[in-house]
Amino acid sequence: MIADLGEEPARFWLVEAVNTDGEINEGRKASLLEWAERQRIRPEQCSFLTAFASRNDAAARRRLKDLAEGTYAYFADEPGRELAWYALGSPIRG
Repeated sequence: MIADLGEEPARFWLVEAVNTDGEINEGRKASLLEWAERQRIRPEQCSFLTAFASRNDAAARRRLKDLAEGTYAYFADEPGRELAWYALGSPIRG
């Protein structure tokens, strides 16, 4: 978890680094939100990021399709970019 204390209220980034499996899918996102609420962190303060080595990595090719809606993906070999996964027409966080 990474806390962005520059925002009010603070934003908490829950990050999963994927080597083979472990992306933030719908089930994992729900579990992480339950955990956050037990820590008194409101759901609207949470952002989710799945980190992969590369878009060309086998784990990314296998797991990108399973990302939960409203999450982000990061690729270590493209540090200046991120992928936002959201339903068309829904607001995303910049």
